[in-house]
Amino acid sequence: MDYEKKYIELVKNYFDQFSKKNIAALEEMFSDNITLRDWNFKGNNKNEVLEINKKIFENANKIDVKPLSLWIIIDKDFKGATIFADLKIEDENGNFSLVLDIITFKSHKITSITAYKGN
Repeated sequence: MDYEKKYIELVKNYFDQFSKKNIAALEEMFSDNITLRDWNFKGNNKNEVLEINKKIFENANKIDVKPLSLWIIIDKDFKGATIFADLKIEDENGNFSLVLDIITFKSHKITSITAYKGN
């Protein structure tokens, strides 16, 4: 099995569902103990992270997440991976932010998301 390809597909699907504001799909992707940390929010379980996502979605008419580059590290046991994603996130007005996401997977579920805002 090509583990790298599988995890890249999972993270691209995450960005696609986030861009679509699809809370139900995100809920399926998140582990129960997911953590989220960025420059505005901190969440320590699935319910908190979903509520944060809902707030983000309510405050934006459009969110378009485009991966510019992806790097992946597969766990030794092949049961997880860490993906570094260089992103361009654009709103409905064409304004954008450059962001680095570090997303950790275990057993094909997202266990952590840490986001750093660039220039």
